[in-house]
Amino acid sequence: MEEAITSSYLKWLKHEFENSPFWKHMGISFERLEPGDVMIRMPAKNELMNSNNVMHGGAIASMLDSIIGATIRSTREVRVATISLT
Repeated sequence: MEEAITSSYLKWLKHEFENSPFWKHMGISFERLEPGDVMIRMPAKNELMNSNNVMHGGAIASMLDSIIGATIRSTREVRVATISLT
């Protein structure tokens, strides 16, 4: 049986994600971080818009990748969580 996720691990995980160069670049941050219950946000910055002035698909895919990784890592202490988006 897996050990329960501690608040100290979640605090470390929040710091780990929110201080990553990529998250800082994209402006991503946590709204909620609980084991298996994660919500993130990313501002609709002009730099993330496409030529039609809507959020670029790559930015949306980055959000999807980020939320999946953060949710998996909120339930178990692993350094990397990977899935295929295809």
